[in-house]
Amino acid sequence: FPIPITKRLICESSISNSLHGGAHGGALSIVCQCLLSSNAEVVTVSARLINLLMTHNEKTCSELYLTGAFFFVCTNQSSSWQFLAELIHKTHLHQAFFSGADTFEDNLES
Repeated sequence: FPIPITKRLICESSISNSLHGGAHGGALSIVCQCLLSSNAEVVTVSARLINLLMTHNEKTCSELYLTGAFFFVCTNQSSSWQFLAELIHKTHLHQAFFSGADTFEDNLES
């Protein structure tokens, strides 16, 4: 099934902005930045929303690291670890991986 339009708009504008060096990310980047909040309810709602956005959305899930979400989860000091753990569990193995050897070979071919 196709990804719903609202989910696609929220996710794609964030990733494309960060890939092209945009200073301001889209909605997904802003939601990920909410993970830095000291308010446990804000962190919980943000983690749950990101989880929902990543469901059946492989392309965005593989590029979630571009929003800084994993760094924000690691620096989080709130007590809402259940939803943060679910977010990491669901997304961490789906991240795009580029080894140093692949990058080196791409540079040689250019």
